[in-house]
Amino acid sequence: MNLYGYDWPQGGTKQIAYVNGQSHMMELFVGFGDLWQSADLTVLTGAPPPDGSAFAGYAWSTGGTKQVAYRDQKSHIIELFVARDSPWQWVDLTALTGAPPPGDSAFAGYAWSAGGTKQVVYRDQKSHIIELFVADGSPWRWVDLTALTGAPPPGGPALAGYDWPNGQTKQVAYVDDQGHVIELFVARGSPWQWVDLTALTGAPLLHQKPLTGYAWVWGATKQVAYVDDHGHMIELHVGLSDQWRCSILTAFKRHEAPGKPG
Repeated sequence: MNLYGYDWPQGGTKQIAYVNGQSHMMELFVGFGDLWQSADLTVLTGAPPPDGSAFAGYAWSTGGTKQVAYRDQKSHIIELFVARDSPWQWVDLTALTGAPPPGDSAFAGYAWSAGGTKQVVYRDQKSHIIELFVADGSPWRWVDLTALTGAPPPGGPALAGYDWPNGQTKQVAYVDDQGHVIELFVARGSPWQWVDLTALTGAPLLHQKPLTGYAWVWGATKQVAYVDDHGHMIELHVGLSDQWRCSILTAFKRHEAPGKPG
């Protein structure tokens, strides 16, 4: 069973989303000092049921909503969303935007604080990275990030998308068919760019294993972590006005290899 837990500051709740045995999207949620409750979001909204392979739940501070996005059984991207003191709603983002359908379980959903948008990222059936995104008060749009940047296509379902508040960027990290970790990134008002983090840092290769990407606000860094082909935990990380570095986190020993200047 896949689980997705997250905080919703505007609603004052924490929640866990999952798909049950009847292929319904479920939510367990609680407010501070309250009792846990459950909601069947599929029954509540009448939305198409998920296929169970790919979904993400997250809060969007700019829009004041929480949402769960997933791939349905017809390979459409569905979003369930709710604002405080409002009913749950759903939208078919594939039908709404005309974007290509997803090809596998590569999937991420997150909010971008500097850009004020929320977005869903996935790999389509042609192995291109597709982003669906929306700003408050604007219509949903989509973009083919592979075609836009000329970056190598992903070689598997390992994918992460996240916000970096310190750097004011959003980014998508994935693994290409050579086992290299690729990052696509953009700052507000700038074009999308890409970088081969494996070539830049000399990090070990990764083939067909999961990875995660996230920001560390206190340390003002962003990082991608994965287990390499030899079973070692690898972290690629960069700070503001710094260069990407590779740290091999094995048996609690930290070996840092400086990357080339970015």
